[in-house]
Amino acid sequence: MPAQDATLDARGSAVTDVLSLTPPRHRALGSDYRRALREKDRETFDRIISKARQHASAASYCAHMDPTILAILSVLLEMEKDIAKIKETRLLLSGEADDENHPSR
Repeated sequence: MPAQDATLDARGSAVTDVLSLTPPRHRALGSDYRRALREKDRETFDRIISKARQHASAASYCAHMDPTILAILSVLLEMEKDIAKIKETRLLLSGEADDENHPSR
């Protein structure tokens, strides 16, 4: 991977362009944006990029679409899954869970 396509986070791992589909001019913008963030925000940014990468194979089937849209959809999908887990945990802890809301029981 060319050096201009990646930046290094605090742990030293490479942070590449979103879904590896972003045009080079946008990669530089993301790299500049990340570099301008505070360290704590960089960690959050890296987690978001990681969520986007989790669906890179699905995005590769949609090469005709804007890579930014694909990245956003991937992040939204992962965030929705996180929200569903939080809601389920909250229901279980509050004792309000029932068979209708949790068919796995």
